Amino acid sequence: MVGENRISVPAWKQGEDAALALRLRLNYGLGPVNVWDAIRKLGVGLALEDFGPTGGDGRYLNKNGKALIVINTAQRVARQRFTAAHELGHHEMHRYSQADLVIVDDDVFAAASDPLEVAANAFAGNFTAPADGLAQALGQKRNRDVRAEDVVAIMGEFGLSYQATVYRLHNSGLITSPCRDHLLQEAQGTIERLLADMGVDDNRVLPNKVVFPLPADYVEQVATLWRRRHISDLRFAEMLRLDPEQATEFRARRSITRPELPDHDGEAVSKLLGELS
Repeated sequence: MVGENRISVPAWKQGEDAALALRLRLNYGLGPVNVWDAIRKLGVGLALEDFGPTGGDGRYLNKNGKALIVINTAQRVARQRFTAAHELGHHEMHRYSQADLVIVDDDVFAAASDPLEVAANAFAGNFTAPADGLAQALGQKRNRDVRAEDVVAIMGEFGLSYQATVYRLHNSGLITSPCRDHLLQEAQGTIERLLADMGVDDNRVLPNKVVFPLPADYVEQVATLWRRRHISDLRFAEMLRLDPEQATEFRARRSITRPELPDHDGEAVSKLLGELS
């Protein structure tokens, strides 16, 4: 029979292949990416909601052909970016699995036995930080030569958390399991100092290499002009050296809003989320 010769592709491999295929489709190469921009380019709705520190990581909803990704803004931004990529993985790989699809991700790192979650995590890891891109960032360093400082530098470049970066280096074959465990242990109690010493902020809206750094007072002046309607959305984007979609995301992440024009329709999002209960 035909089915007897079919080769089963492991879930992690499905996620890896889907992520690299999407990078190719969007012409992203091997470097850091703007996950929020990718979501919008694919026509997927994006909502940023504060569910509190115990409210889970994210949701993926696909109803009547309309997709929505919801991210819990109570989590650190590095985790939010990974969660957003994880939910994007569900969209790329699983949206045709059933007519109305609702996936609740309370902890994107916890469901290691669920093939769908394994695939989505593999997608997120390879989409945010592909193996070849990590290898280029490390240069000649491998295994025991990789120090906590190297991990922090890569965090800033690709916009990941310390833990996620260590696991990506391991899953990419760049460090061994003992090195992975050593790096995780080495950072306990010192990661905040390392971040401060190296000037890396894992609560940046986007990875270091995706946005142009601008003085904080200049950004605030531009935001004030926009709030008072002295400049348009397009001019706001131009002044911050962002494209229009990035500018929309930037305002949402920094809570730069006009009260009468919210970034997201909170009532509509609440109604959609109410269907989960």
